[in-house]
Amino acid sequence: MNIALPDPARVDIVPFFQPIIKLDNRRIFGYEALGRMVDRFDGNVKSAGPLFHQLGQSAEHRPILQDIDSKIQEAALNRVCQSEHNALFMNIMPHTLTMASNGQSTSASILKRIQDCRIDPSRIVLEITEDEFFGELEHLVAIVDGFKKEGLQIAVDDAGAGESDLNRIALIRPDIIKVDLNLLRQSIQHVAFRQVLQAVSALAHRLGSSLLFEGVEREEELFMALRMGARYLQGYLFSEA
Repeated sequence: MNIALPDPARVDIVPFFQPIIKLDNRRIFGYEALGRMVDRFDGNVKSAGPLFHQLGQSAEHRPILQDIDSKIQEAALNRVCQSEHNALFMNIMPHTLTMASNGQSTSASILKRIQDCRIDPSRIVLEITEDEFFGELEHLVAIVDGFKKEGLQIAVDDAGAGESDLNRIALIRPDIIKVDLNLLRQSIQHVAFRQVLQAVSALAHRLGSSLLFEGVEREEELFMALRMGARYLQGYLFSEA
């Protein structure tokens, strides 16, 4: 499917928020900010995810996507500033972390926005998909360590999916490991996928990371997540974005 950049005269890209449930108290722990493209004329809403996953592979589009990503983050942070307790999960395009805009690195810009918001950095969870980072993994690990020193939490997204590698995840040592929706669904029917989930669960236990199962839509997916040691849950079974 061909993906094109949206027409800024017609489409607004804004954050929608999907709740994340914490199992020990069965309450909302935080919200993930998800980019949505909203048509100003007909109100149609589409996910902005394909923009980042497909066009993000092109060096030509990365500066534009970085700007879109920054605006989504800023809008999301403005919303979380109005809340006293909930965490905010923000998706970060990992290959932009080494880029600069207006003489400032992307990672420094993120930290400045959080400081300007005057909220506890531990309430911010940065989600990265480690296999979408195009540089040296050691560089990504150093950037992630810098965020951790500032008090932010790190989540690795789409664990066990695509080219995701458990060894790379182990080097990053995230606070939260998010399990891929498609992997979760397939694990219900296929033993091999269930074994992969068990490996992810074992890795999380060794690293001291919490498991978050996203995209939970049916009860059987919920029960599978519980058996695999989920601490957090997210999906349409609880709420849309």
